[in-house]
Amino acid sequence: MSEQKQIALEAPAHALQNVIANFDEEQFRLIMMSGGPARMYVLSPKHAKRIMLLLQKQIGDYEAQFGKVETELPQTVEGTATRGEVGFKVE
Repeated sequence: MSEQKQIALEAPAHALQNVIANFDEEQFRLIMMSGGPARMYVLSPKHAKRIMLLLQKQIGDYEAQFGKVETELPQTVEGTATRGEVGFKVE
């Protein structure tokens, strides 16, 4: 079994206020950065959907009390990395 390494990122609070969300067939990963060490949360697809449903309900209740929240997803920047094989090739 492989060991997991935890990487702590230190940065000023104004430098990083970001959430990265990605997924594969078995899990969703949320990486949250806001000035201190980054935190990664790993969720099953069902758990991620339950959180989404809870947030939708809470936001609906909030908007009913305080008015509509206007927002959109932030622009994403495509990296230069490509997905593919990782490791050494032996011929």
